[in-house]
Amino acid sequence: ENKCLTDGSDVTQTPDILWGKKGDNATINCSHTKDAGYNQMYWYRQLPGETMKLIVFTRYGFDDHDFGDFSKDKFSATKPDTESGTFTVNNLEPEDKGLYFCAVSQHSDTDTFNTYFGGGTKLTVLEQDRAITEPTVKVLPPSKKECQKDGAGKKTIVCVARGFYPDHVSVYWQVNLENVTDGVATDNAALREAQSLALPTLSRAEWTGAPSAGVGRLLPAL
Repeated sequence: ENKCLTDGSDVTQTPDILWGKKGDNATINCSHTKDAGYNQMYWYRQLPGETMKLIVFTRYGFDDHDFGDFSKDKFSATKPDTESGTFTVNNLEPEDKGLYFCAVSQHSDTDTFNTYFGGGTKLTVLEQDRAITEPTVKVLPPSKKECQKDGAGKKTIVCVARGFYPDHVSVYWQVNLENVTDGVATDNAALREAQSLALPTLSRAEWTGAPSAGVGRLLPAL
């Protein structure tokens, strides 16, 4: 029995977002804090609209990594020790855009073993002659209906971002200059507007108190 688990405290995958131009190489790093028995590392790819597929299996002490049906010219991997490994997508093409995951497992003489996954890396291949652009941000106030309620009632503020490229952005909210996570939601997918990307409703935060008690801030991951 093989149990697949996600445990960010045990498996660290960096970076979580990555981009490059056509023809570049893109390298992802993976490490874990499991014991030395977890000397096997797997690298998976999930293209948009497709299921996850295993690209390569690596094992410490073996240089001939198993790429299955995938090309060794397109992908390469290293396993320098039991705790870490790297994976590289060579000669980037637009179709390489997707999510990439590493996973670690232990060699076992039984039929039961655990596989732990990293958090994933989002890879984007930049369009040719397209400049990286930071977003413009607008914070929308609560609705009139919400404002007509008691001042201690729930208030919703929406942060809208437009005009950025690529779609690697992250958001955080502050209330009274302190970061908040409760009552906060963020859209995951950017939408295309003409020649730019946008998140028409990028993030919204809810809390009790006057509308002026909080402000939304956007941190572009560029």
